[in-house]
Amino acid sequence: MVNKRAQGLPLSFIVIAAIAVLILVIVVAFVIFGLGGSFKGITTQTASELETVQVACQTNCNKLQTGTTKTISAFKSSQYCTKTYTIDMNGDGEINTDTESGTKEISLKCWEDIGVSCSVTLQNSTVLTGSDC
Repeated sequence: MVNKRAQGLPLSFIVIAAIAVLILVIVVAFVIFGLGGSFKGITTQTASELETVQVACQTNCNKLQTGTTKTISAFKSSQYCTKTYTIDMNGDGEINTDTESGTKEISLKCWEDIGVSCSVTLQNSTVLTGSDC
């Protein structure tokens, strides 16, 4: 007598195995091929690079304005005057190191290239601005 009930894999096991294989393939693709960059457009950025640096420059200016030591040397040695930034200004995904090709993207200064003006009044009523850096 032949058993008419064949032994086989349950359908739910086959579905779970297929889902597991699919997830495994996706994880391997992310690791090997770097597909994370492909989904960059899906996520939204809260602030651009330029806006982030402008906030940092404004914060450094505020520190100067509220600081207790308001001298020329303190102004010139401050983060506002000395720190430079590298920003992808034209949004092409690359930092342009060739200054002759148009947009300057390296060694950007708060007062000059980034557009954050700052003025500090010294104890002797002299006013210093970014051009005094």
